[in-house]
Amino acid sequence: MAFDIYGNHLRPGYCEVHPDVREEWPCHECLYSYDNDRQMQRAADAHYDRMMAAEYDAYCRACHIAAVADCAGPGVDARAIIVIDAPGCHRILPSNPRAWRG
Repeated sequence: MAFDIYGNHLRPGYCEVHPDVREEWPCHECLYSYDNDRQMQRAADAHYDRMMAAEYDAYCRACHIAAVADCAGPGVDARAIIVIDAPGCHRILPSNPRAWRG
């Protein structure tokens, strides 16, 4: 004898998850729920990706501003070399190697 997920006897031809739906598992409600969950997960993933990209961009901008401030310090050659660390992220080093700071 088969049982549904709630521990009740499963009637033949009915869904195990939705025992009131006369379709075998997965029924149309199972499929709808699965599709809805996938859409919500994709939306959450997209939101997370946007937030991480924004944080990464803010970090890169802060690094850029700090590097420009280091380059423009007193007695330092203001000309700079741009070093690409990662796509969209770079740092600026003074063109004078003796003025480079760690």
